[in-house]
Amino acid sequence: MEHPTGKRIDGAVRSIYGKAITGSRKKKRRKRVQDSICVTQDGKIIIVEMYDTGEQIVEPFIINITGRWDVYRIKFVKTKIREQYFIISFPLSDMYIIGKKSQNSEKGLYDYFVKGGIKFNSRLSKSRIMTALFQGFGPEIENCN
Repeated sequence: MEHPTGKRIDGAVRSIYGKAITGSRKKKRRKRVQDSICVTQDGKIIIVEMYDTGEQIVEPFIINITGRWDVYRIKFVKTKIREQYFIISFPLSDMYIIGKKSQNSEKGLYDYFVKGGIKFNSRLSKSRIMTALFQGFGPEIENCN
């Protein structure tokens, strides 16, 4: 192979150029930008993965609970308890999660859900579950009265 100046290009240089050319043709990898927890019409709790390409993928999220949920704040009046608590109630499944508002974090919510007997899709990583729980339930806990 010859360079435009007329000099011969050896094999090592050619392979470097070859890799650079093929590398530029690589397909852009999609990036997950958000996970949302939703309830389907038949009551299954799912996670919707949204990507920067606009693509959405649906996966089961919570396995042993169905239906909607409600979030409440618990306040103790006329007591020395100053800590604020929350309840996430799943009325169709007769299950609930009780926790301290101060532990409204990825790890805190994950620990409360696991201790409460909630079963998650085994194909999802612990970090994805923690992030989805905090993105889904965190704002509701923070904003409930």
